[in-house]
Amino acid sequence: MNKFIFKYWPYISLLLIVLLGLFFRIYRLDSYTVLNADEAALGYNAWSLWLTGKDEFGHSWPLVFQSFNDYKPGVYVYLSLPFIAVMGLTSWAVRMPGLVMSLVSIGMMYPLTRVILGDRYSWNRLAGLAAALLLAITPWHIHFSRGAWETQMATSFLIIGTYCLLKGLDRFHWKLAGVILYVLAMYTYHSMRVVIPLMGLAYMVLYWSYHVKNWKRSLMLIVVGLMCLVPLGLQLTSETGLSRAAGVSIWADSGPVWRVNELRSMYAVPTPLWVKLLNNKWTAYGQKFMGNYALHFDIRYLFFEGDEIQRNRVPEFGQLLLVTLPLLPLGMVQLFRVPVEHRWWLVVWLLVAPIPAALTFQSPHAVRSFSMVVPLTIIIALGVTSLLRWGWNQSRMLGCGVLIILLITLAWDVQRYWFNYYYLLQAWYPYATQYGVRELVAYLDEEKDDYDEIYVTTAYDQPYILSLFYSQYPPEAFQTEARLTPRDEFGYSTVAHYNKFYFRPISLDSIPVDDGKRILVAGTPEEMESLTEV
Repeated sequence: MNKFIFKYWPYISLLLIVLLGLFFRIYRLDSYTVLNADEAALGYNAWSLWLTGKDEFGHSWPLVFQSFNDYKPGVYVYLSLPFIAVMGLTSWAVRMPGLVMSLVSIGMMYPLTRVILGDRYSWNRLAGLAAALLLAITPWHIHFSRGAWETQMATSFLIIGTYCLLKGLDRFHWKLAGVILYVLAMYTYHSMRVVIPLMGLAYMVLYWSYHVKNWKRSLMLIVVGLMCLVPLGLQLTSETGLSRAAGVSIWADSGPVWRVNELRSMYAVPTPLWVKLLNNKWTAYGQKFMGNYALHFDIRYLFFEGDEIQRNRVPEFGQLLLVTLPLLPLGMVQLFRVPVEHRWWLVVWLLVAPIPAALTFQSPHAVRSFSMVVPLTIIIALGVTSLLRWGWNQSRMLGCGVLIILLITLAWDVQRYWFNYYYLLQAWYPYATQYGVRELVAYLDEEKDDYDEIYVTTAYDQPYILSLFYSQYPPEAFQTEARLTPRDEFGYSTVAHYNKFYFRPISLDSIPVDDGKRILVAGTPEEMESLTEV
């Protein structure tokens, strides 16, 4: 028994780490936090496909899903189908694919870290376990593993694909698997359509000698990858694909243009060429991009405050554990012990990951820059092993003491995060977490037969899809009844009406007065108060 434990201790430890990660991700998964509109859209579309072979708006087995006119990638929806088929349209079923892939990510951190560090790094096993443990307890990864987030699933494919590419530098089947997984990541989430090509380019440059040696196979891999991406390319260059990009990009923000006009007006003669060269929309948006990009490396964002968007954050917490802050620079120093190609590969990953988020008008953005968590975790793991190695080289007692102190401080910070997640998140951000909508839908479902028209406020983000999800409204009926609003300035729209339900801001002007109809209104406290003022 002792020989077995000694031989397989890394894998036994890894299993325990995965189980620990499972606990943090599965506890009250179906109810906390409550389902948001994007999750409900993924689930309802999967349920609609299962029952009718069409999405919510009647498109047969689409590559992307129209949803709120944000055209969601379809991979998460299709991977949800088996869970929907077995478990029905429930929060569990919608969130299970993300949960499973998050556990795969934790498990894959061990071999990925080992292959990056190489055999020359004598503590690579411990570094791999440290990376797996840190990912299992990192707030950034926990938060987006407890819901149906495409970014987490895409990053899982990225992790596995990277491992295959680095493991199989001289083996064609490994690299083929890596290319396929990279392509799958691009079909899973929008940000990967920027990250993956840049990482693929870095892979070709950093490992050029391997590709030259086997140039025919490398060329074949490029051809396979490009052929697999043809449908995606056609979608991205279509009207729907272009509207999605335009709706979230920094160019949708007119602020930089106004700033250019303001700066030009400060010159006595604002029309000379040199003034236009100094102040134009390209320099303005370039500065905006660089500012957005730099925010993702801000210590306040990473360790203290986190994302500004309430749905993407936990109160009074950063994206990473605070106690790992001193370990990050220590790990960066240790990068010089990593084989040079793999070292730069890790650096490229870290530098490329925030680019998609920096190209949008919301920054820093924890969802669009989510893949940053992987290189950051590996670098912090290097800092952990460096500290442990130093203590162990002094004496075994000191090494054990350092390990105990590290575990205690990590446990303290995780406990602090756990408290904030379960006791502050929903209390501080009830609207962002859409708390109470499920109860509202249940009430309206009970009362709907007594009314001719039901008006629901849109103040709480796409209530129609939550109404469909919680009421289990038949997809075949909704496909014929749905009526959309016009697109807004960012290209999005929502359902304005189906059956007897109407979704709009609540006011005296938005609700038709007809003595012959029985009307039920559900609005915010402020909206309901405005109805009684007249």
